Amino acid sequence: MKRGWGRLVREEKLILALLNEKYDEAEALLKGKTPLLWNLIFNLTASHRIIPPVMGRLIERFQPLLDEEIVKQARLFILQQKTVNKLHREELIAAGALLADAGFDVTLMKGLSYDPSEKIGRTYGDVDLLVEEEKIQDIFDFLTDRGYRYKGSFILSREEKKSIQGQLSWNNQYQFTCPRSPQTIEVHTNLFERDRIRLENLTALLDRPDLFKRDRTWQDDLKCYLPSPEAALMLLCLHCSLKRSLYNNRFILRHMSDMDMLFARGIKGEVFLQLCEESETSYHAAFSLALYRIIREKGLPSWYDTLNERLTRRERNLLNKHLNCLKNLRSSSAIGRLVYNFTAPFIIGGNRKQRYTWIRNNLFATKVEQENRYYRWGFKKESPLIYLTYLINPFQTTWRFIKKILGIRDNSEPES
Repeated sequence: MKRGWGRLVREEKLILALLNEKYDEAEALLKGKTPLLWNLIFNLTASHRIIPPVMGRLIERFQPLLDEEIVKQARLFILQQKTVNKLHREELIAAGALLADAGFDVTLMKGLSYDPSEKIGRTYGDVDLLVEEEKIQDIFDFLTDRGYRYKGSFILSREEKKSIQGQLSWNNQYQFTCPRSPQTIEVHTNLFERDRIRLENLTALLDRPDLFKRDRTWQDDLKCYLPSPEAALMLLCLHCSLKRSLYNNRFILRHMSDMDMLFARGIKGEVFLQLCEESETSYHAAFSLALYRIIREKGLPSWYDTLNERLTRRERNLLNKHLNCLKNLRSSSAIGRLVYNFTAPFIIGGNRKQRYTWIRNNLFATKVEQENRYYRWGFKKESPLIYLTYLINPFQTTWRFIKKILGIRDNSEPES
């Protein structure tokens, strides 16, 4: 494999071969001497949010090579995703129509905006809508009056969930459960959060959310505005570099198939470069596109060279450090992450407080992370007892190390 990959197990190679439509390689992997771990394949495909393209190509091309039970399970996953996607589209249209009729300005973000015709089919988690920040209280009241239930995000305290007023200085997204289904509508006032969550220097971007709306078009069938492919690609690159990234061990292959959709729609290089320059996001765009080139094994348009030339020497070095985090589909490189996380704050970090917080969060897990890690034990981030979990961490780490040395593994975990 190309630069960046560590040792990949056979199941991971199969997923990548199907994603990249390298069918000869996929056939050879399917015909291997030892049985594939299908639980691992299904789990990785789901966690990387690429069920429709990978499972669809698997059945279409290789059904004769598959056990009947595997085919049934793959078809079930695809059907489930199509059902969820249909619900998301219906809820988008319902919410969009309500907000548009009331005179609110709404622009679709992420998800469906990459593939609005749904020709390819994508794994969606929720519906994301960008609104005017100064109208958020009006929209909050408007939606709750019409049966939408505000639930807030996981990181909020109980007090913050009771009202949006305490969140306005830093939060950018407000989650509502739909009145007719369990689907979620996320109403955004900006592209990312400020200070409390995002520690990178995103001031230029967050001060200009109007950049995302540039050259947008009204979609009568969706009852909202659709961002230009260039604006959608800019936001996608930011999510790939920041939110679902290699350095925080949350990277997902869905970003790569999303880029395929946007490139297929056509990207105007000059427009994209202008957006990145005005929002000061060239580093994040350059990294995400470099990662796309490695994983998808494709060339990039000529304007990528211009984008890369805009980076400082320190930013290029940091970009390479981030690429060094690429290991396999199960996790990022621990050493690569360590190097990146203790370098990045001084190159792309925000103010002094944000840089300090970045370093601290890599020395000590946040309370939110601790609650996620020990939720089965009943620990809550608001409780003083959450601090006990920090005493448990060393024992958990030691046990994982012992399991690795002794070769103890879960049924869905591959042989090294």
